[in-house]
Amino acid sequence: MTGEVIALAMMAIGTGASAIAQIKQGNAAQRAGEFNAQVASNNAVSARAVGAENVERARRAARKAAGARNVAGQSLDVQEDNAIEEELEIQSLLFDSELVALGHTTTASLTRAEGGTRRRQGIIGGVSTALLGAGKIGIHAADTGTGTALKLSD
Repeated sequence: MTGEVIALAMMAIGTGASAIAQIKQGNAAQRAGEFNAQVASNNAVSARAVGAENVERARRAARKAAGARNVAGQSLDVQEDNAIEEELEIQSLLFDSELVALGHTTTASLTRAEGGTRRRQGIIGGVSTALLGAGKIGIHAADTGTGTALKLSD
């Protein structure tokens, strides 16, 4: 084998390895994005569960407090006002936990999209590297006369 043929083979191997590495990097980024999205989705489920538990605790505390107030002989207006305030507290807890869950759900969606984008970037980068490398190899082969590549000029 001549030096030019060895150089061309090395260029081809290097180009192929670089293209494959870029595609694999993009695929790995997509898998990482899917994992992170699943973690965020799980966090959203957890936030809703924590919110539901907080609501149940607030309701138990309200029932306990209502029992104590009834013994004290409060009027129905005062009891109604207390019930309204307790329900507002419960709705506030639900709202807060839903906001946290929504944040996690949004993060999951964005992370999935980012993973897909990185995968596409890896594929485009890999194909681009392969095409540029092939072009360089063709030009080099034509310049040195070692291949059957088309010559760019006579």
